[in-house]
Amino acid sequence: MATIRQIKSGKWCAEVRKNGQYLSRSFLTKTDAVRWSREVEIKVERDELNGDSSLRTTPLTTLLKRYQREFSRNKKGGKNECYRIEAFLKRGISATPLSQLTPLKLAQYRDTRLKEVQPDTINRELVIISHCLTVARTEWGYPLPHIPIPKAKGGSSARQRRLEGDEEDKLLKQLTTPYQSAVVILALETAMRRGELCGLTWGDVHLKKRIVHLTTTKNGEARSVPLSPLAIQTLQALPRRIDGSVLGYRCTHSITRFFKRACLRAGIENLRLHDLRHEATSRLFEMGFNMMEVATITGHKDLRMLRRYTHLRAEDLARRLG
Repeated sequence: MATIRQIKSGKWCAEVRKNGQYLSRSFLTKTDAVRWSREVEIKVERDELNGDSSLRTTPLTTLLKRYQREFSRNKKGGKNECYRIEAFLKRGISATPLSQLTPLKLAQYRDTRLKEVQPDTINRELVIISHCLTVARTEWGYPLPHIPIPKAKGGSSARQRRLEGDEEDKLLKQLTTPYQSAVVILALETAMRRGELCGLTWGDVHLKKRIVHLTTTKNGEARSVPLSPLAIQTLQALPRRIDGSVLGYRCTHSITRFFKRACLRAGIENLRLHDLRHEATSRLFEMGFNMMEVATITGHKDLRMLRRYTHLRAEDLARRLG
């Protein structure tokens, strides 16, 4: 069955749902949209769109496993993407033949997941599926139509956890090595990410210039991070390791583990290591840095992402008013 509707751009969108297939295309005129939809319906009836019937015999699982093997594992942050794919493969929708994969099925999956997780989590999963289908269509030769991916709507699930009261002091008292203390202090003083801290070497540190130069970052762009007096003092006090590592951690999971244990001993609830980056970024705004200056320090490429980091305490703003 065909649906013809006018979209915001003024164009006409034709959508065809027939025999478990979904195709859509936009046109300048309604006449062209109607003509195309009729032609497609005829082709579906004649089974001319499936070619070698690969869409009927190939489940979404096949594409996702290949995508995981050829793309995800080569990405920065690929471990997390592989984890998301593995979780998705356990769900029934992954067995859907490509010929029956429609926006409606994806919307049903979205609505089911909304009962379990936040909208941002679902959208990350749907982005992976969308890119996988695009690669299958453009690089792997699957005759897939464009399938609009329905986004999950709702309030931002971005965390807004900040340190309260004496939590910082309590946390620092529970750190058992100079390296653990340095991780927390540097996270708060520089707003560096966990992976950036983990990969820090003495070759990156320039104490005379009061900067750390990061060559490997999440967004792929090198940046120089200014060092506060406390950050410099912390680095100067650290024992030098033979391997050149500043903090001595080979993987981010090791940092996460000691941080969780320290929080448990300190009686601090619902605090993650990444929250310290949020805390540090918020403090930069409270110190009077503007958005461009903060982005230079933190490495945010999209300034819109910084808006969620500006949950400034009303009492701190009141002090600045005099």
